[in-house]
Amino acid sequence: TLWALALIGAFCAAPGRLGRIAEALGDRAQRPWLALATVAAGFNWFFFIWCIQTGRALEASLAYYIFPLAAVAAGRLAFGERMNRAQWAAVALAAAGVGVLTVGPGRPPVYALVLATAFCVYGIAKRRVTAGPVSSVAIEARGLAPCAVSWLAGIHAGAWGPVFALPGAGSAFFGTGWADAGWLIASGAMTAPPLLQFGFAV
Repeated sequence: TLWALALIGAFCAAPGRLGRIAEALGDRAQRPWLALATVAAGFNWFFFIWCIQTGRALEASLAYYIFPLAAVAAGRLAFGERMNRAQWAAVALAAAGVGVLTVGPGRPPVYALVLATAFCVYGIAKRRVTAGPVSSVAIEARGLAPCAVSWLAGIHAGAWGPVFALPGAGSAFFGTGWADAGWLIASGAMTAPPLLQFGFAV
C-alpha cells in the first residue's frame, strides 16, 4: 500500500493532478463511493495476501476467474448493460471453465467467492466515482496508508503472527535485508498499474 502510494504520488505530482484529488475529496456526493472503493480495495489486498500466506493460493487465483462473471452480473443488474450473442457465448464459456475449476478441488470455493465479491463491489464503486482513475487510486492508497502503517508497527512488534496465523509474519519486513526490501518496493510497482488500468476500463 505504501509503495503504491509513493509511486502514484510521484505520478500525481504532475501539474493539475493534485488539484483533481482535492476536488474529488471536496465533492460530498463522491465521498461515500470513494470510501467504499477504499475499503473494498483494502479488504481485497489483505484477504488475497492472507490466502497466499496460509496456503490457499489456488482458491485465491480462482477468484480472478470468477470475478469477470460477477462483473458481468453487476453490469447487467446494477447498470442495465446489455450484451450481444457473441458476448453471452463468451460468458457461457467462462462459466463452464470456472465450473470445471471449481469442481476440481472438491470443496466450495468460499475464499474465491469472497475475493470475487469484494472486487465486484470495488468495480461498482469505481463506476460511480467521477474522479479520474489516477486520482481515485491515489485517494484509495492515501486512505489505506494509516492502516498500512499500523500493520507495519504490529509486524515490527511481532504482534500479528498469532492473531492472523501468518507464517513468518515477524520475520519478513522492510529493513531486514536488501532482498525483502526490494520485493516490497517492487510490490508497489506491481500493484498500482493494474488498479489504474482497471479504473480506466471502468
